[in-house]
Parts: sequence; structure tokens; C-alpha cells
Amino acid sequence: MKSKFIIIFYIIFANSILLAENIFIESKSISIDKKKQISIFENDVIIKTLDNNVISSDYAKYDKNKGIIILKGNIEAVDNQNNIIQTNYAEYNKLINIFKSIGPTKIITSQKYIIEAEDVIFNNNKKFINSQKKSIVTDQENNKIYLENFSYETINNIFKSIGVIKVKDKIDNTYNFSQIYIDTNKK
Repeated sequence: MKSKFIIIFYIIFANSILLAENIFIESKSISIDKKKQISIFENDVIIKTLDNNVISSDYAKYDKNKGIIILKGNIEAVDNQNNIIQTNYAEYNKLINIFKSIGPTKIITSQKYIIEAEDVIFNNNKKFINSQKKSIVTDQENNKIYLENFSYETINNIFKSIGVIKVKDKIDNTYNFSQIYIDTNKK
């Protein structure tokens, strides 16, 4: 019995895997502080949620008491709609299912629109990605849309923005708007 326990313990920690209530985290290196209930993951960190979202990074710090995962370095989050968020610092709150980037962030939507933004919030429960900071959206034809803020519905593939909006097309024509609504499913 004792040898079976040691084998199971070795298998679990040799692969450096942590299974939380609704997430699965693995990495090449893990350290656990049981007293503070904090786990540190380093080197090829992969986080999988129950709703099939995958987050990868160089480093993750999971605070079990708060339900927060701090992510650093080469972060890429891919949702189940195939929207991709890339950044270098982010926080994931597993209790409310919200991923929040802090600083420069690049988003590649499932429809291949590219968004360059800062401080992006991805609310997986409500299925939207948004930022209240200046952003640039580039469509598939290389037209650029300069926004003060945006909201993107991941299920319907719709961009919305209100404020100062400048559209610069691929042949350098410029248009100004106060609000914009883009259905990325249509050309």
C-alpha cells in the first residue's frame, strides 16, 4: 500500500500538474506553499479551463484563496471560438471567468481581424472582449480603424465603439465617425 501511494505521488508531481476545481494547470516546474495556498508554475505553463479555453505563459502564480492566476511572459490565451489574445502580463480570475491583460495586447479574432490595444478584458461568461484604451483594428484588407475604446462580441463577431473614430483605408482615404458597428462575418 505504501509503495502504491509513493508511485501515485511521484507520477503526479513528476509531471508538475495541478488540478483545481475548474482548471487544469501544468508546467515543467512547480512549487507549492500549502500554508499560503499559493502555487508557482514556471517553464511552458499551460492552463485549461472547463469551457475549453487554453492559456499558455512562461510563469503563473495561482492563489487558491482568491481564485486568481497572475501570468507573466509570452502569454497567449485562446478561447473556444478561436480568438487569440497575446500579451506579457495578465490576470485570470477563475471564479468569475475573466481574463484581464495589463499593458500592450494583441488580439487576433476568429475572423482574422487584428486588434492592437492595452488593458484588455475578456469576459468569457458574457462572451465579449473590450478595452477602454485607444486601440487599432486592422481588417483582412489592411484597412485600419483607430478607436478610443471597443467592445467585441465573440459569439456574433461584432465590433462596437463610440467616441472619436478614424478609418484609414488601404489607399489612404480617411473617414471620421462618432460610432461604429462592424459585423466581421460580412465583407
